[in-house]
Amino acid sequence: MKKHKFLLLLAFVGFAASAAEKSPIELRTEVLQAESALYRAVFDDCDADALSKLVAPDLEFFHDKGGQVAKSGPEFVAAIRGSCANQRAGKEVKTRREPIADSVSVHRMGGYGALAVGRHRFFHLVEGKPEVPTEHARFANLWRMEGGQWLLARVFSFEHTPSPASRPGP
Repeated sequence: MKKHKFLLLLAFVGFAASAAEKSPIELRTEVLQAESALYRAVFDDCDADALSKLVAPDLEFFHDKGGQVAKSGPEFVAAIRGSCANQRAGKEVKTRREPIADSVSVHRMGGYGALAVGRHRFFHLVEGKPEVPTEHARFANLWRMEGGQWLLARVFSFEHTPSPASRPGP
């Protein structure tokens, strides 16, 4: 048991040292690549298998409209898998996500990983029709490095506000 704890400690110290050695530009580049892969898997490709490789088993997802919407990585992946199936069956509208230019910042979280914070907007995509802006929001995604890969550990999605074009008229 002591050997196991020692190995865990060594792994943690190794991660902390390697993350601390990354320049701010390297850290930002890596985390933004992980962010891009995450949103591509969820929105563009609707690929739950790709998503499952990007989330930590202990992922927690908090949303201002729904509270804690996922208590684990597998739960989140299952929800996306179900949503993708509903989209293919025509039961849900496909959504496009777009980060707001220059709003995303990446912050080192010493000894743990990195925090990506920013704003984004969403659009509904109905085949054969122009996309419709629906809302914009803020996000804070906490990433940690495990086995040389960034994994999403915590998500805070908040300040969802209807987009001007999606608000009902007078």
